[in-house]
Amino acid sequence: MKPTLRPFRMLPLLAVLAALAPLAQAQSVSPNRYSHPPEAHNDRPGTWERSRQAREEAQRQQAEARRRSATERHRLALEDNRRRMEADRARSERRMQHAASPEQRERYRQEFEARRMAYEREREQIEREREAEERRAQQHEEALRRRQQH
Repeated sequence: MKPTLRPFRMLPLLAVLAALAPLAQAQSVSPNRYSHPPEAHNDRPGTWERSRQAREEAQRQQAEARRRSATERHRLALEDNRRRMEADRARSERRMQHAASPEQRERYRQEFEARRMAYEREREQIEREREAEERRAQQHEEALRRRQQH
């Protein structure tokens, strides 16, 4: 049996192919997927840059607050030391004025002198702690700057 061509059966098939042809062609004609899109030159920093800047600013503010706190703490400690020494001096002078004998007056003076030296050692210790803390803070800041540069 010989196949017969029936054109009316071919017409719907041709119509469907004609309708789908532009869609198939449109999919194949696409922009080059492998080329890089042009980069937008944006003056605003990206999210990661803003986050980095915010973190650095927070670190600077925290370091400044630590410095102010340490400075105030040392200032108050030195002031307290001085105030205690002055009060002790006033008490000792009153005791010396009312001493029963010159020997007792000399003993009060020597006792005060020993306490005054203790106050002086305490003041020097506070100064050493302040200097050490300032050195540590400076080294910490330098380490942060080096880390930020790399």
